[in-house]
Amino acid sequence: MPDEQLRIMTCGEYLVDLRSCELFRNGQRIPLQGKPFALFVTLLENAGELVSRRTLYDRLWSDRVVDYRRGLDTAMKKLRAALRDSSQFDIETLPGRGYRLNAISGVVLLSEEPPVSASASMAVAS
Repeated sequence: MPDEQLRIMTCGEYLVDLRSCELFRNGQRIPLQGKPFALFVTLLENAGELVSRRTLYDRLWSDRVVDYRRGLDTAMKKLRAALRDSSQFDIETLPGRGYRLNAISGVVLLSEEPPVSASASMAVAS
């Protein structure tokens, strides 16, 4: 994860709560856990840039020796399924190189609570 002070990332209608590891779209929670969530955060942090498969492996599986290719492919499949209705993101696959997340709206990093409108819609969704 980025800076320990960082708690919230937003991009258009999406809000990512790094502390609780939750993803919201228009206040509705989108189920995304573990590696797919970490993959999404990594791609958001590097929006518009190529993130190599090796970098993703180092970030997501640095604590163990595994055949990460299958795990990364599975995490990407789950991430794409969670974002399937999104017009905010395009995850580009660069064969043999990695992935690039193209975000239609810019990614905003917040160190505090989300804007009031996002907080209110999250409360309604709970």
